[in-house]
Amino acid sequence: RVGTESDWPRRFRGSESEFITHYDYSEAAVKSIFPNAKVGPYNELGGSKYNGSGKFGNINYPTLAQHCAQKPNQKNGQIGTDFGWTNSSYYNSKGNNGVASGSLSPDDSCAALDLFFRHSGEGFFPGIPRRIHEHGILNDFEGLSVYEAGARGAVMTVHSMLNLMVLGVDECTTWWRGELERIGKPVSDPDGSIMAGQLWAMQMLEHVFNLGEIALLPERTPSSTGLERKALASRSPDGARMLLMIACHHRDPVKNQTETVRFAVPRSFFTFPATQNLRWVNYNRKTAIYDIIRDDLATQGILNRAYDRPHQPVTQLFQMGPKGGKAFIRNNWTTGKNYREKAQRNMKLEMADGVSIIDNPNSDEYLLEATLAPDTVVLIDMKGLPPMNQ
Repeated sequence: RVGTESDWPRRFRGSESEFITHYDYSEAAVKSIFPNAKVGPYNELGGSKYNGSGKFGNINYPTLAQHCAQKPNQKNGQIGTDFGWTNSSYYNSKGNNGVASGSLSPDDSCAALDLFFRHSGEGFFPGIPRRIHEHGILNDFEGLSVYEAGARGAVMTVHSMLNLMVLGVDECTTWWRGELERIGKPVSDPDGSIMAGQLWAMQMLEHVFNLGEIALLPERTPSSTGLERKALASRSPDGARMLLMIACHHRDPVKNQTETVRFAVPRSFFTFPATQNLRWVNYNRKTAIYDIIRDDLATQGILNRAYDRPHQPVTQLFQMGPKGGKAFIRNNWTTGKNYREKAQRNMKLEMADGVSIIDNPNSDEYLLEATLAPDTVVLIDMKGLPPMNQ
């Protein structure tokens, strides 16, 4: 990759023509040593708020694509300089998503990203891969520096990944330094680290995608409170198992009203037995380890005052408890609060109380029903019957 957010003058101070020269020489140098390597441009800083005007900063991404497709490389004189992908940064944060200040919904940038991809290379290189090389959460609706390491961050990550899947993005990498935060034990001790919500969500999504055929499930009951819900299912090749992930997000982080959600599961996709044995991991503000620790720090009076807000922002441990926070966590790791056990429960399946399957014999679909609150991700593990034709 040539550059990082080079449309931002703080990253690249030269002119557009100077960057194109830099790109040509870089591509030619790489290809002279690794002729089969793929070379592509920087991740556009303004991709998630692209409005079709073309130029966000000091470099026009489509101009670079046109040069690579139609004009001679300034180093070797060949036409057809490698332009291996279109690429953008994508952060859920105030001021970074191109919508009204304070809106942090992962849904808001979809149209802008799709427009960016279509305008910024696909017209010159049909079928070119769509990529996100930086994704994360930088701040909240108040502008507070927060990585949303708890349940809210998990929900936002799931919604973002499903949106990118629909957009045809084939690669997304996160940018965050605290996805697995140590509490002071050796790096080699896996039990001495706490997993943030974003990484938890990515691991759960990996389980879903690795099982087999996937499907986005349609919602059958609209929300009455503004809750944004998404569901992704996968089934094993023999039809004997299904994983279903549901993520509930609300644009107002103070809202915490539970609501009944109903998603349709087509009979053609999965067949439930007469007696269901449903297990789940229920990751929410009350069970996610970072949310638990944040609330305990507040109770102990050692929560950083900047994060003592009604919407309960959750970020890295050293930010939430800079004075005595990590010592308190270490002292309660295996005794007292027993954070290690609570963190491990975030990875374990338990009986899915409150989840029901509605089976109407006259319908071509089942209805899965559950009552969930905002900032909740559930992963439900279900046993099924193999299709009749197997």
